[in-house]
Amino acid sequence: TLPSLNLVYDLSKEVVLRGAVSRAMARQTFDLLSPGLRRDGTVLTKAYAGNPQLKPVHANQAEIGAEWYYADAALLSGTFFIKKLDTFTYKASKSEQVGGETLTVERPYNADNGADIKGFELQWQQPFGNSGFGTVVNYTFTDAKAGAVAGQPRLKVLGNSRDQFNFSGYYEKGPISLRVSYNYRSKSYGNVEMGGQVINAAYGQWDASASWDVTRQIALYASAVNINNEVIKSNTVDGIPVGMYENGARYSVGVRAKF
Repeated sequence: TLPSLNLVYDLSKEVVLRGAVSRAMARQTFDLLSPGLRRDGTVLTKAYAGNPQLKPVHANQAEIGAEWYYADAALLSGTFFIKKLDTFTYKASKSEQVGGETLTVERPYNADNGADIKGFELQWQQPFGNSGFGTVVNYTFTDAKAGAVAGQPRLKVLGNSRDQFNFSGYYEKGPISLRVSYNYRSKSYGNVEMGGQVINAAYGQWDASASWDVTRQIALYASAVNINNEVIKSNTVDGIPVGMYENGARYSVGVRAKF
């Protein structure tokens, strides 16, 4: 069990202060740890493999924040956070002897130094009187810097977006519940391809859901995901397309029953 400490202080009936420090660990995924080797179908002297010697990523992290409950079901809060990673994973190609052949094998490796992550999160939750209508807005800013790796291009922290924004408008009254949401994240970064780090384009998605409690035991519901059919796009630092993924809009309806 890794250590953690959480503190809460009621400054007043409406204002709560929170703080936390902890140490966390994230294990590597099985595909990165797999020792299996795969030959390239075009360049026969090239291969790809995992690395069973990869170490997990440890993080020392802390946060401090305040919450202001200024009205019934209303909230305004802010949190500052900081995190220090002891390592991160990157991919590199090295010459290896495999079955009597010299191959250039691309494997994941642990960096000798880690990454520094800091930022803040703001949240606003506001019901509009007794109408049943309300909104929830959340914004997160993250400044993440990875350490340098000898012989490798300077990398951005994988998967990190500088800006993330979430907005929801809702109606909840009686047996009816309606919600429309928009989720946005700015560009993020992936693995190294063609000598540079992959850039995932900014992404924004609209979702919606509705439910009706017909009785205390039975409810009808409907949901719509990615209504605007947002496409995930990736390219190299030079603008060369790497991938485009169109998951499409998804709709569902159903019945929930309690016994």
